[in-house]
Amino acid sequence: MIQVAHPVVGAGVEAHSTFRQDPWTRLLHTITSTVRFTYGSDAVAAAESARLRSLHAQIAGVDTRGRSYRALDPSAYAWVHLSLAHYAVDVRRVLASPLTPAEQEAFYLEWRQVGLRLGVADAEMPGSWRTYLDYFEQVVQHTLEDNRSVRDVLQVVRHPPAPTHRLPDRYWEPLAERVGSLQSLLTVGALPVAVRDLLGLPWSEEDQHLFERRAATARRIFDSIPGPLRTYPQVLPHVLAARWRALRGDRSARPSSAVQP
Repeated sequence: MIQVAHPVVGAGVEAHSTFRQDPWTRLLHTITSTVRFTYGSDAVAAAESARLRSLHAQIAGVDTRGRSYRALDPSAYAWVHLSLAHYAVDVRRVLASPLTPAEQEAFYLEWRQVGLRLGVADAEMPGSWRTYLDYFEQVVQHTLEDNRSVRDVLQVVRHPPAPTHRLPDRYWEPLAERVGSLQSLLTVGALPVAVRDLLGLPWSEEDQHLFERRAATARRIFDSIPGPLRTYPQVLPHVLAARWRALRGDRSARPSSAVQP
């Protein structure tokens, strides 16, 4: 949601993305792409970066307010990547034990290296977690906005469509209502307060209490899941390989464990 609140990103998603029609396939594609450029070899990461930049080079136009946009605008392209750092730390805080300051710094520096693999300009990425937080605050205050894409994401979160057309509505709708209610609570509750206020998302003391209870339940469930099962299936082989290299004393090309369970 924070990604598409950027006017350039929001305009591109509104005009060119298919996530509203098929968010599940879009999610799987995003996970697959992330695995390639985060855990893949240099050759795999370079190929994925080239594919993404070629795809995004075609995304340009004029938004509903008459502003020109292009997906490869350096600051907007950087925001798509950098905003995920804040999201990852927030999700970890809500659903598991929070990262320590040292872990936050280590995670951010490695995520910054991933950005370089993706072709994000070095000058667009702050050099440390502390300066990143200053950057994030400035973007929230001076760049982000409410827009159609934000509302579309909220709608999908609140009422997710069935993952397959073969699932009858009579079975999916009762589940979607419960899942959507929980997703909406956790998604909005995990947003920085400044972002909630910017987007005009109501949040009461009752909402906060319910959020804390649901988050505590989620943490208990998460803690009960064996470590390997907490990881996306596409990521697990890379995590196991990295931990094996660590046991052997090879620290090269090792993804951070900071956001791993």
